[in-house]
Amino acid sequence: MIRNKTKAYESEKSINLIKLVGFNLKKYRMRKGYSQTRVAEKLSLFLTEGKSKFEFTFQQIQKYEKGINKTNGIVLYALSKILDCSMHSFFIKEEYDYPNAMKNGEVEKVIIG
Repeated sequence: MIRNKTKAYESEKSINLIKLVGFNLKKYRMRKGYSQTRVAEKLSLFLTEGKSKFEFTFQQIQKYEKGINKTNGIVLYALSKILDCSMHSFFIKEEYDYPNAMKNGEVEKVIIG
């Protein structure tokens, strides 16, 4: 019984972290003035050194931002270079409550100020 509670807690922590990364991804993308499509194109080119064999789509970026899909370190590194931020900045929770901002549609207000 305790084991199940621990797994549920760890799972909830993982989901919250994935959502935090997604929220911060959206924040930095919007501050840069990039569309999801532009980020996807830049990410594809960055990861394939200009050969663009593997293509990201705006849907993939959208899923990262919504916390539906998780990303890996290589993609986070590329995103940090594209958006001119540190990898660490994707994991910072600022003073506002990001899940409520996402739920209430206030993300743009929080991001832009």
